[in-house]
Amino acid sequence: VREWATLKVVSASLPKLSAIGAKILHDELSTSLKQIGESVEIVRVNQGSVSSYIFQLRDEKFPDIIELRLKAKELVDKIDQQMKPLRKKTKGSPECVDYNGRRVLLVPKSQATASFGVIRGKEGGSNTLGRYYVEPRSIIQYGDELVLVREKLKAAEVSMKKKLIESIVGVRPIVDISLQYMARLDVIFSKAVFSKRFNGVIPK
Repeated sequence: VREWATLKVVSASLPKLSAIGAKILHDELSTSLKQIGESVEIVRVNQGSVSSYIFQLRDEKFPDIIELRLKAKELVDKIDQQMKPLRKKTKGSPECVDYNGRRVLLVPKSQATASFGVIRGKEGGSNTLGRYYVEPRSIIQYGDELVLVREKLKAAEVSMKKKLIESIVGVRPIVDISLQYMARLDVIFSKAVFSKRFNGVIPK
């Protein structure tokens, strides 16, 4: 809008509108908007039949986050690889799932023994007859590392988001002022479109 308002043809033919649009603080906002636009992306998330949108950090802009994600993936792959023979030996070939930041096997009560591994929780809560989340003893060390890496990753993401939010808060007064001028222009154009649609004229 600011660019349009400052065009020579606009300032010459619509000086009052040009003056309003020129008050939009484009230069003051552009730096922050560019930083935010390059740092986050809007991602669509499907939850059953309902879709929603979330803001997600662009990993390529944050080397530390990339490194932590790769480390977490390496650990998950290593754990899953060591889980394969255990799953084959275990009745029913239990599935390997995430639970509280760890990779665990989801097994029935009869197989959830101390000799098999550490029981991390129970499916559906303690008052149900569900299966148990068990972490085999052979991968606990990797599980501890995975939890640590994921905690660091979460902390890094929170820190980056906090900085972006602080950047937005810092320019909020400028955004508010600019929105007021944009709203005035919007009202003027809406009135013009309405008048044209009904063949209105300016009364003498």
